[in-house]
Amino acid sequence: MDATSRQDGYAVLRLEKRYLAPANRVFEAWCQESLMAKWFGAASYPVTSITLDVRPGGQYEIVQEGPAGTPMRHFGSYVEVEKDRRLIFTWVLANQNCQGCAGLEATTLVTVEFIEEGENTLLRLTHEKLPNQQAFDGHKHGWTACLGSLRESVT
Repeated sequence: MDATSRQDGYAVLRLEKRYLAPANRVFEAWCQESLMAKWFGAASYPVTSITLDVRPGGQYEIVQEGPAGTPMRHFGSYVEVEKDRRLIFTWVLANQNCQGCAGLEATTLVTVEFIEEGENTLLRLTHEKLPNQQAFDGHKHGWTACLGSLRESVT
């Protein structure tokens, strides 16, 4: 599923992906630095550093190497952590050289739900408060690539 809707003048990105793995394994891939570094950085945007403090109020920072070696920094804080079921975190757009936030500064919100389907997992990602079409398109591209890489890491 891939849909957009409007909420208070902001774009909302929704993606779903099924994984042939239990929810706890998929959840852990979002919570352990060594695991997340493998799937979050697609081949063309490798992760160069990652720090995750997965607890309400905890901070995260993921730095990827972008085009021509330019660092791309993703950061924010965890709002809600429900083990094996849900992560909610802020995602700060800080004007940098990437498709989804060049020229933009905003705080957005990401919700990741891990829904058990027997031995499999439906992952539902909702990225809210994206300020414009550029941010929507860039994050759709990025999240789609990440979720595809995640499949290889958990199955």
